[in-house]
Amino acid sequence: MPLARYLLSAVLAGTLVLAAGCGLLDDDSDSDTDVVEPGRTPSDVVVTSSATEAATTPLSAEQVLQSWSAAGGRLAAWDPDQLLDVPTGVAVLYLDWSIEASLQVPALLDDAAEAGDAVLITWQPWVFDDGADSGLDLEEIAGGEYDDIIQRWTEAAAEHPQLSIFLRFAPQMDLSGTDAFPWADQDPELFIDAWEHVAERARDGGAGNVHMVWSPLGSPTALDYYPGDEWVDIVGLNVGVAAAWDTPDPTTGQYRSFEASLRGLLNLSASIDKPRVVTEASVDLRTADQEVEWIEDMLAYWQDAAVDLPLLVYINDRYPFAEPIDWRLGPDARELFEAALAAQDLS
Repeated sequence: MPLARYLLSAVLAGTLVLAAGCGLLDDDSDSDTDVVEPGRTPSDVVVTSSATEAATTPLSAEQVLQSWSAAGGRLAAWDPDQLLDVPTGVAVLYLDWSIEASLQVPALLDDAAEAGDAVLITWQPWVFDDGADSGLDLEEIAGGEYDDIIQRWTEAAAEHPQLSIFLRFAPQMDLSGTDAFPWADQDPELFIDAWEHVAERARDGGAGNVHMVWSPLGSPTALDYYPGDEWVDIVGLNVGVAAAWDTPDPTTGQYRSFEASLRGLLNLSASIDKPRVVTEASVDLRTADQEVEWIEDMLAYWQDAAVDLPLLVYINDRYPFAEPIDWRLGPDARELFEAALAAQDLS
C-alpha cells in the first residue's frame, strides 16, 4: 500500500494512538503580587498568576529534552494497530500535505494535548490523489504556494502553547535510487529553501512551541541537505534493520545490532551542535530470537545513552513499500518493549 494512502487513511480513520502521560511543567501555584497604581481600585487590576504564565509559556527544545534526559529518557512508538498496551507520554503522527489531512490537525493536536506533553509529527510533502502518490514541488513550497496548508497547521499549534511539537519535515531527504521519496535526492539548495520557508512560518505562526527536526537517512550526501543551525532544533536519527535488505555477518550469522547501526549516524551528525534523538527504530529479522536479541540490545544501549539520546521512537508497523517487511514486534519482543515503557518516568 502506498505510504501516503496508508498514512492518510490512518489519520482519517482515527487509528492514531495518543499515549497518556504527564506534563513537564511545574504546577507551582504561587501568584505574583500586584501593586495598585494611584487612581485605580483593586477591581481594575488584572491579576496574572505566575503559574498561569508558566503553564502557557512554551518550553524550548533543549528544556524538553533535558527534562526527559533527567528522567531517564522517553520511549514512544508509532503503533497504528494499537498492539502496545502501555502509554508513552509522546504522541506520534505521520501526515501528508493533503487538504483532508490538514483539516484533521486541530483535532489531532487537541487529543495530543489532552493525552501528553509532546507530539512528534512527521510531515511528508506529498498528497494522495486518485490512487497516486504525488510529491509536492519543493520550489513551490519555498515560493509560498502551500502557505494555506502551513497556516492551518500553525494556527492549530498556537492553540496549544503548552504542547511541545517536534516537526519532522521531509525526512530522509538524502535517500536516492528507486526507493527515494519524491522530495528526496533533489537539489540540496531547493530542499534547504523549502525547509527554511516551512520552519520560518511554523515558528512565526505557532506559539513558540514548534521545534524543527532534521532527519536524514545517513547517506554520504546527508550534510549537503543540512539547512544550518538557525533553522534546525533537533537531529533525528533513523535505524532500520531487515533481513530483506541486510546481509548477516558471514562468520557469526548476526545482523547489524542497533548500536552498530546507530554508530555511523552518530559519527555523521557529530559536526552538528544540536540535540539528537532516535525518530525511527525498526527491525524485521528471520527468527523471533534474533528480533528479541536486537530489541534487548536496543533497549540496553538506549537506557545507557538516554542522557544524549533522550527520545527513541519504535515503528511498530508494517513497512508500507514492501509487504514482506513487517516491523511489528512479536510477542516476546513486544513484552520487552512494553516493560521498558512501563518502567519509564513520565512525571
